[in-house]
Amino acid sequence: MNYLHKFNFLGPSVDGQKEDIYISASAINFLTWYKKDNSEGTMFHLTLDKVNHVISALPDMVNQITLDGLLFKCTAHRAGESGAMKKYSAWINPGNIAGMYQDQPDSTFIFFKSGESIAIANRAPDVLKGLIEHNKKYQERKKIAYGNKDKKAGV
Repeated sequence: MNYLHKFNFLGPSVDGQKEDIYISASAINFLTWYKKDNSEGTMFHLTLDKVNHVISALPDMVNQITLDGLLFKCTAHRAGESGAMKKYSAWINPGNIAGMYQDQPDSTFIFFKSGESIAIANRAPDVLKGLIEHNKKYQERKKIAYGNKDKKAGV
């Protein structure tokens, strides 16, 4: 079962009232940092058709606190207006990855089940190794946080 997580939209609310959005972890392809003028937050790149939402929390907080460290942090890149590659941090949902391939010596494209893709600034074998290690750490974190039901019952 996919549980919904509560987030607050980043918006110009004068009265301080926050608008809520509820999203399951499986609906998130990846997160990126968002900054415009004096406001900063997290942009959700969702599995929904071309729908992205900006919320009022930083990506590290969203990943570590709300999503229990589910997302894999990496350095992504894209071509800027001048043609030079711009690097930025992205937090990828490993459960939504459909495939990946290495395009250039230090560039791996990751494709999500929704059809969206992202370019990672690393070699494919290194990305795979990082994903496997991340999954092991995530499983250990879940065991520590929630325990093993068989051990608690004395079985």
